[in-house]
Amino acid sequence: MRQIKLRAIFSLAAATLLGVAVPAALAQTPKAKPGEIVVKVPDNMNPATLAAQVNCDVIGPVAYCDHYWVFGVRGRNLQLSEEAPKADLLTAVTALRQVPGVSADPNWMQYMQDTKRDLKGGKSALSRAQQPPGARLLPNDPLYSSQKWHMEMIRMPEAWNIQFGDGQPTLVAVIDSGIDANHPEFKDSLGVSKVVAQQDFSGATNPGLDVDGHGTHVAGTIAATTSNGTGVTGIAGWNRQGVNIKLINAKVFPGGGLGASSATVASAINYSVTQGARVINMSLGYAGASAAQIEIDAVNNALKAGIVVVVAAGNDSNDNDNPQTKAWPADIDGVIKVTAIGPTKVLSSYSNYGGNPQKIGAPGGDDFSVAGPGAIWSTAPVAGSFDFSNPSYAPSNGTSMACPHVAGASALLIAAGVPADTVYQALSDGASQAADGVNPKRYGPGVLDVYSALYPYTPGITLEGGGDRGISYFGSTGISLTINRADRIYQSGPPAGTTGFWSLESDLSVEVQTVGRTPSIVRSFVGGRGVLGQAGKIEIPPLPAVGTRPSQSTGIRVPARNTDGTYSPINLSPGQYRIVARLNLRNTAGIVQTLEQVQFITIVEKQLSAGRTMFAMPFKAGIATRPAGSNLTPEAAVLGQATVFGLSRYNPIRMPSDDDYARFRSADPFNLKNAARFASADQLDSTVVVYDTTAPSVSIAPIGLGYWLDLDRAGTVNTTLLPYPGQITGVSPVAENSVGIKAYASGGGWNMIGAPFTYPVDWSVVTVRADGVSYSIAEAVKAGIVSPALIGFANGDYVYSVAPGGQLEPFNAYWVRVYRDCQFNVPPVPTASIATRSTLSNAGQQGGWQARLIASVGNGVDGQNYIGQRPGAADGEDLADLPKPPAGASDVYVTLLSKGANGKSRALAYDMRPLNGNAVTQEEWVATVQSVRPNAKVVLSWDGIRTAPRNARLVLTDVQTGAVIPMASRSSYVYQSGDAGTVHRFVIKMLPQTSGVLAIRNLKTGSTTRAAAGLTVRFNTNLEADTQVSIVTTSGREIRTLASSGRVQPGTEVSLYWDGRGKDGAVVPAGPYVVKVSAKTADGQQQNMQRMVQILK
Repeated sequence: MRQIKLRAIFSLAAATLLGVAVPAALAQTPKAKPGEIVVKVPDNMNPATLAAQVNCDVIGPVAYCDHYWVFGVRGRNLQLSEEAPKADLLTAVTALRQVPGVSADPNWMQYMQDTKRDLKGGKSALSRAQQPPGARLLPNDPLYSSQKWHMEMIRMPEAWNIQFGDGQPTLVAVIDSGIDANHPEFKDSLGVSKVVAQQDFSGATNPGLDVDGHGTHVAGTIAATTSNGTGVTGIAGWNRQGVNIKLINAKVFPGGGLGASSATVASAINYSVTQGARVINMSLGYAGASAAQIEIDAVNNALKAGIVVVVAAGNDSNDNDNPQTKAWPADIDGVIKVTAIGPTKVLSSYSNYGGNPQKIGAPGGDDFSVAGPGAIWSTAPVAGSFDFSNPSYAPSNGTSMACPHVAGASALLIAAGVPADTVYQALSDGASQAADGVNPKRYGPGVLDVYSALYPYTPGITLEGGGDRGISYFGSTGISLTINRADRIYQSGPPAGTTGFWSLESDLSVEVQTVGRTPSIVRSFVGGRGVLGQAGKIEIPPLPAVGTRPSQSTGIRVPARNTDGTYSPINLSPGQYRIVARLNLRNTAGIVQTLEQVQFITIVEKQLSAGRTMFAMPFKAGIATRPAGSNLTPEAAVLGQATVFGLSRYNPIRMPSDDDYARFRSADPFNLKNAARFASADQLDSTVVVYDTTAPSVSIAPIGLGYWLDLDRAGTVNTTLLPYPGQITGVSPVAENSVGIKAYASGGGWNMIGAPFTYPVDWSVVTVRADGVSYSIAEAVKAGIVSPALIGFANGDYVYSVAPGGQLEPFNAYWVRVYRDCQFNVPPVPTASIATRSTLSNAGQQGGWQARLIASVGNGVDGQNYIGQRPGAADGEDLADLPKPPAGASDVYVTLLSKGANGKSRALAYDMRPLNGNAVTQEEWVATVQSVRPNAKVVLSWDGIRTAPRNARLVLTDVQTGAVIPMASRSSYVYQSGDAGTVHRFVIKMLPQTSGVLAIRNLKTGSTTRAAAGLTVRFNTNLEADTQVSIVTTSGREIRTLASSGRVQPGTEVSLYWDGRGKDGAVVPAGPYVVKVSAKTADGQQQNMQRMVQILK
């Protein structure tokens, strides 16, 4: 057992109520009441006879603990406060444990778990279910500013706003050093004390006298009256919305820092049970290898009675997984163990950890200064103790201070109707992550978040998807409404005796409104039970059975499912809409509050341009407009009956005799090329939807697959096509669950996938399943399963995104590359808005340089191809490089060939090489250009060359013709394509600039001259270069250009004369002019220099 000493404004010699303001004392030998043994005596035994057999006397029965007695070893001084158990006591304990049916333990001492309570610095009184931010309610207690860090860490302002009860008292027992019931914070608005029961088990006779101040401090954190304009704020002290928390004062510490025995604590636990406690707070404990059986029995009695038992972890900095340093009673099964968190949201320096897995972290403070801004401020006794102001408030630190945060939260959950055996699960579900991450050993599920824990159990409505759902391309959009506490919604009224808030079925409503100066209601719904599929109705879940967990249920989803399992949703025209959900809360006086949630959604039309694009269907196409007996496909109903279109899909598992693409043309719908491999399985049910590229389908473009789409005209996608084919029972026209898309590594690993939902989904939330294991995108890239690139198509060119960037946008298809067969699982997690498209030029990582290659033939362009260097890149293919999808987007196709292993290379769009500081190493890139047009003019251009190192030069060589082009001196190269499909090969070399960097030197002009006298310009260059001199006005207008004769040799002075005349031969007027000198080398280096001159009259 470990003793933790208290140091407050007085010396506390052996007690430790679990609280802290200096580092915890070193562990000491476990101590017990001198000569005392706690013995459980069976009914068939006489306690006195049993005691005499082990040289003991009976001191007396243990209060409220049936069958338990205290024996005293004969000849011992039983008046001492505490000591390590002596040999005679341990001998008696051993002998008693040998008797069948008897349990015996030393009467272990335990202590308050604060390290130091700086009460002298007190102030006198004069405000995972992880939930997103909610409405906040702030108290008016003046010392709330000192509590703000921990109250807001556990999200109390949001929790106070939604707390809920039935008006009946919820009793919290504080087993501690007593509670000063005269403190104004323990009076309600009518002046009635919150302490409804009390008893002193410490041997004193005054439970309201709190000499140590510890119990009063703990009780204030739980239930100090909140928002009464006085002092501090309590977790569960705000008597609003039916919450009514009362206190039971079970005093076990006599004061002066003295400890409490196991028998005393057990008596207090069982007393609390008899008084109707719903929560027990024990900010106390001791360290040792085992707990006293009397405490285990008492705790089990409380748990059996449906009481939540919350215990401080202790302040020894111990790892309680060590069997010799367990923390008792915190490590007894069934209790909620509380570790302490400091202001930085990490484990406090003194807190125990490990042990009981049913634990949670909560604010305990970690600030030992007098002012204590990082400590826990709460109530201190008004009188009867040492140096307490009147009234008083004080800072303290410890697991003692953390424990009542959880006890108060538990009381709010109990008040809201949460069963005791569900409270820890609610706390666990709502816990937030500590600043140092997930650490079950320290925090269990995390750090206390009262709002998130309470949210599912209080009356409320939530429109799923947030306040702004962004855009949807599907007119038949869905609306999901979550109802909390559906058990408090009645058809005509609540049962007799119901207290707190409740609602009628008709109090629940949803409206879909237009947005504008004069909004109108498009559709409206009202609540009811047994109304599934009825027009204008919201289905409220049935009333739960008595005693079941309060419900959180979805009340409406549009498209609405009919009673036969089919769908008959509303269709919304393009535009912005406001969705308003309301729930009236009532009591006997009528409607007292209306809860309202507002959501915005924008329905947009999908515009398709004529020509070629990448396309996908994010919903099951309908046939409502299909003429009887026609061959019109579902896709034609979407794209338009008169539209001539073609679909092409790349075959990743094609046979050698197959073409790269399977093709379909609407003008001849039954002439499918490789039809069996073109179509895919199409099924939407409650499981992950999986499409296999080898199975046929009635729909030629099912959800999840991508295609090239060729249109003869621009048009608008028709998205209001329900009912869809077959009206399959229980099947929605849109995917409601994750969509799985199989991808294959054969055929180069390229697969065309389609955005499977009518809203955008971030690429980063997609998961990959391969060989029975699920990976995130980042993990799958690291494991070599997939490429990080998501490659779309827009404005006639590829658009590249690299994970974690990128979105799957509705109606868009994408190239993905896999290196092992796998399945992409796309969850129905909408992104609020379409992200700005990022081209490859900014998709790469930062650092280094890059240049772009663009090939064009007529109107066809392939312009997203990059070479360059960056830190960390490998010389061969790595994650700094991005693969190039197969041809098909344009009449011209560019690839960069990687340095592949074993002589094999892959086609890249982004080929990065290593960058070694400022050193220029020779690099070589190979590019190929292919045109489908015969004998066409092909323009290969480039930009970004000037981002390369200054001491390097880039040279392009046409392998077919042998032409060599310094890329810095030109921006394009033109050649003829030859036969259709001919591949033209280029090599780009980066070479060190061996001749140095071009410079213009010794420029001389003079500063003034007369126009008639003219002007001589003299200079030289350090490298062989072509030079010229221009005379311009200060606004940049050219007056005259003077060219040198031929190429200038290094160091040779150039002397050029200007006669003071312009290009028209006229003498220039007097005034300022600029002399501009430029020089350019054969390998493309260029330098400029200029001087100002004054022309006089």
